[in-house]
Amino acid sequence: MKKFIFMFLFTIGICFAQFMGHTATISTSLDSVRSDEVFTVTYTLTDIPPNRVYIAMRADDWEFIGDNKWEGNISENESITVKFQVKLKESTIREYVPVSVGFSYSPFINEELYQGQYKSTTIKIIDYSEIKIERLRKVEEQRKLKKADGVYELYELNEDDSFQELYKKKEYHPVPDSEKTNKF
Repeated sequence: MKKFIFMFLFTIGICFAQFMGHTATISTSLDSVRSDEVFTVTYTLTDIPPNRVYIAMRADDWEFIGDNKWEGNISENESITVKFQVKLKESTIREYVPVSVGFSYSPFINEELYQGQYKSTTIKIIDYSEIKIERLRKVEEQRKLKKADGVYELYELNEDDSFQELYKKKEYHPVPDSEKTNKF
């Protein structure tokens, strides 16, 4: 029972320690980028109590040149600056893309940062309209090729995407018998 109480208090302590005063700043080397351009994201953490710290960048829309996380010990009155080299993933279709970096006292779980506090900024994609047109053109070409093979595709908005811009597909084969219908 004593061990359980100790573990409970330790967990609560870790959670509350993250709410203690700290200053986090995030900056990017560019305000707007082309889809194939590599740029630097800088994250600085100051005014943090001494402890082991885990810092990571969310990988939702970004490919990393190098690693997307850092871990290490910070001593009292020390600040840490971490730089990430990133570029846009090919699958991202957005005009404004969030860049989020966070820190936690809890270790990485499955290479992910949990219980973290994130700081975010937004990057504008300069050639967004060109990307969107090119991707839609590719979708249309694939649709024509599949139609020629007797396989039709229906594209609809991805309900999981908060921006409602990425597409998922459902394939179906037409049934030769006219009395039967295909349900999606």
